[in-house]
Amino acid sequence: LADAAEENVGVQEVDVEALWKQQIRQKAESLGLSSIMHSESDRGNCCMIGGGILYVGDSTKGFKVRQIGEDFVKLEWEPRGDEMRFGGQSGNVEVILRLSD
Repeated sequence: LADAAEENVGVQEVDVEALWKQQIRQKAESLGLSSIMHSESDRGNCCMIGGGILYVGDSTKGFKVRQIGEDFVKLEWEPRGDEMRFGGQSGNVEVILRLSD
Protein backbone atom coordinates (compact mmCIF):
# COMPACT_ATOMS: atom_id res chain seq x y z
CA LEU A 1 0.00 0.00 0.00
CA ALA A 2 2.84 2.39 0.82
CA ASP A 3 4.52 1.60 -2.53
CA ALA A 4 1.33 2.49 -4.43
CA ALA A 5 1.06 5.82 -2.59
CA GLU A 6 4.69 6.66 -3.40
CA GLU A 7 4.12 5.90 -7.08
CA ASN A 8 1.18 8.32 -7.30
CA VAL A 9 3.06 11.21 -5.69
CA GLY A 10 5.22 12.05 -8.72
CA VAL A 11 2.71 11.22 -11.44
CA GLN A 12 0.92 14.58 -11.71
CA GLU A 13 3.71 16.96 -10.72
CA VAL A 14 3.29 20.28 -12.48
CA ASP A 15 5.89 23.02 -12.55
CA VAL A 16 3.54 25.79 -11.47
CA GLU A 17 6.20 28.49 -11.73
CA ALA A 18 7.05 27.49 -15.32
CA LEU A 19 3.34 27.54 -16.17
CA TRP A 20 2.97 31.01 -14.61
CA LYS A 21 5.98 32.32 -16.59
CA GLN A 22 4.49 30.90 -19.79
CA GLN A 23 1.24 32.77 -19.06
CA ILE A 24 3.22 35.99 -18.51
CA ARG A 25 4.97 35.53 -21.86
CA GLN A 26 1.65 34.91 -23.61
CA LYS A 27 0.22 38.05 -22.01
CA ALA A 28 3.18 40.10 -23.31
CA GLU A 29 2.91 38.65 -26.81
CA SER A 30 -0.79 39.51 -26.91
CA LEU A 31 0.07 43.21 -26.42
CA GLY A 32 1.22 43.42 -30.03
CA LEU A 33 4.34 45.31 -31.11
CA SER A 34 3.23 47.46 -34.06
CA SER A 35 6.30 49.53 -34.82
CA ILE A 36 9.63 50.91 -33.67
CA MET A 37 10.49 54.52 -34.40
CA HIS A 38 14.12 55.57 -34.44
CA SER A 39 14.70 58.96 -32.91
CA GLU A 40 17.55 61.32 -32.18
CA SER A 41 15.67 62.77 -29.19
CA ASP A 42 16.92 62.69 -25.62
CA ARG A 43 14.53 59.84 -24.85
CA GLY A 44 15.87 57.68 -27.67
CA ASN A 45 13.87 55.26 -29.77
CA CYS A 46 10.22 54.56 -29.06
CA CYS A 47 7.84 51.77 -29.93
CA MET A 48 4.13 51.31 -30.40
CA ILE A 49 2.64 48.54 -28.29
CA GLY A 50 -1.10 48.06 -28.01
CA GLY A 51 -1.82 51.45 -29.56
CA GLY A 52 0.42 53.39 -27.14
CA ILE A 53 3.80 54.99 -27.77
CA LEU A 54 6.39 53.85 -25.23
CA TYR A 55 10.01 54.68 -24.43
CA VAL A 56 12.55 52.75 -22.35
CA GLY A 57 11.39 52.90 -18.74
CA ASP A 58 7.69 53.24 -19.60
CA SER A 59 5.21 50.61 -18.42
CA THR A 60 2.14 49.02 -19.94
CA LYS A 61 -0.18 46.30 -18.63
CA GLY A 62 2.28 45.10 -15.99
CA PHE A 63 5.39 45.21 -18.21
CA LYS A 64 8.26 47.71 -18.24
CA VAL A 65 10.11 48.53 -21.46
CA ARG A 66 13.77 47.64 -20.81
CA GLN A 67 15.29 47.95 -24.28
CA ILE A 68 14.24 49.04 -27.77
CA GLY A 69 16.38 47.56 -30.52
CA GLU A 70 16.30 47.80 -34.31
CA ASP A 71 13.59 45.13 -34.67
CA PHE A 72 12.73 44.08 -31.11
CA VAL A 73 11.57 45.37 -27.74
CA LYS A 74 12.58 43.74 -24.47
CA LEU A 75 9.94 43.84 -21.74
CA GLU A 76 10.19 42.83 -18.09
CA TRP A 77 7.24 41.64 -16.01
CA GLU A 78 6.55 43.88 -13.03
CA PRO A 79 4.22 42.00 -10.69
CA ARG A 80 2.07 44.05 -8.34
CA GLY A 81 0.39 43.06 -5.07
CA ASP A 82 -2.06 40.33 -6.05
CA GLU A 83 0.04 39.38 -9.08
CA MET A 84 2.99 38.33 -6.93
CA ARG A 85 3.61 34.59 -7.11
CA PHE A 86 6.21 32.28 -5.68
CA GLY A 87 7.75 34.84 -3.35
CA GLY A 88 8.51 37.23 -6.19
CA GLN A 89 10.46 34.73 -8.29
CA SER A 90 8.33 35.55 -11.32
CA GLY A 91 9.36 39.20 -11.18
CA ASN A 92 12.36 38.65 -13.45
CA VAL A 93 10.49 37.31 -16.45
CA GLU A 94 11.81 38.98 -19.60
CA VAL A 95 10.00 38.83 -22.92
CA ILE A 96 11.29 39.91 -26.31
CA LEU A 97 8.72 41.11 -28.83
CA ARG A 98 9.88 41.17 -32.45
CA LEU A 99 8.49 43.07 -35.40
CA SER A 100 6.77 40.88 -37.98
CA ASP A 101 8.44 40.66 -41.36
